Amino acid sequence: MKKLLLLFCSIIIFAGALGGCSSVRRYDDAVRIRPERQQRYEQKPDNIGLRDGRTLRGTVVEVQIARNAQNPQQIDTTVVFLNAGLEDKGEYYERIPLADIELVGTLFNTPQNEFGNVNIFETYNNTEKIPVLRSVPVRNYVTEDCGCEPLSFNASFAPPSIRCPDRNYSWYFVEARGIYSAYNDRRIGFTEVGREALQGEIATGIRFGGFNEWGVGLAYTSGLYAYNSFESLNGNTVTEANRSTLLLHTRYQMAQSVTDFLGVCLKPFAYGQFGATIDKASVDLMRLNFAPEDCNDCNQLINDLKVNGDLGNYDFSLPLTFGLGAGIDVPVNSWLDASFDLGWRSMGFGDASTVVGFENVPSLRRMNVWRFRMGLTY
Repeated sequence: MKKLLLLFCSIIIFAGALGGCSSVRRYDDAVRIRPERQQRYEQKPDNIGLRDGRTLRGTVVEVQIARNAQNPQQIDTTVVFLNAGLEDKGEYYERIPLADIELVGTLFNTPQNEFGNVNIFETYNNTEKIPVLRSVPVRNYVTEDCGCEPLSFNASFAPPSIRCPDRNYSWYFVEARGIYSAYNDRRIGFTEVGREALQGEIATGIRFGGFNEWGVGLAYTSGLYAYNSFESLNGNTVTEANRSTLLLHTRYQMAQSVTDFLGVCLKPFAYGQFGATIDKASVDLMRLNFAPEDCNDCNQLINDLKVNGDLGNYDFSLPLTFGLGAGIDVPVNSWLDASFDLGWRSMGFGDASTVVGFENVPSLRRMNVWRFRMGLTY
């Protein structure tokens, strides 16, 4: 239990630090630029690269109405825009004059809102990647008596509220986890004893799907110690073995954008695993199934036990392991998540025993393990 409390305290501190971070919530918006003005928008801010000057893709933060700094009698209406792929820094925000934009809200027969639809833009933030219309905030510095000044892009941009970062998923993933495991083991006969352990797990594979929401690969989990319980039935001193696992690892995360829940940006995910333990007794048990010619005496023993009805509690089936779990990813930045999940694993492994003069004869034993994982996901 001390291990669980230590891990839980670390999680609270870690999650609290993450929950305090905020940035502009990213969208996949489209801003249509008038053909005669597109040339001035073909360079990204700070001239860091080229882009399509006809249709800008990124996040429309808000529409601003403010007095012109040089001519206070003149009212300027501009769109605050952050290009896709650029960091959330003040120097990368653009203020685009409304006169340079083909307003999608005026191109269709859309009911007029209180702002004359100047704050309506196309967005592709949906699972079908079909453009829909999105209303963005309007900030009027002319009529609002709030003591505010127009946004200055020479300083860092301060968003009006907590916004979740846009998570860009690579074609591959890497997971590193620390695990608290709780399970019932057998030390003497069939008497169960509660145990706990701290483990490590690493998984890697490829992502696929329209939003890279699916992943498949391999996972390796460091050993979980379990007793060779059959030794007690033969009057021997009970030993334990380190049961590490190598598993097929699949994961699915929600295709929607990262969401803000109670001030924390998160995205739910689920995972499943299937494979085998790779300790000596388990490997020997797999050899009995896949390569019986390696041990003719062992197979003769098994057949004799079956014929005589003495097989009893011995099970020579494959030591398969499988499990599943669900949790949340909390974005740290655009390429890394802090991850937390709860899972269950049915763990099959070889339990070494002595049978009719043969030492270390493997027999299948199965154990249920509850696992709480926390770590990082790339």
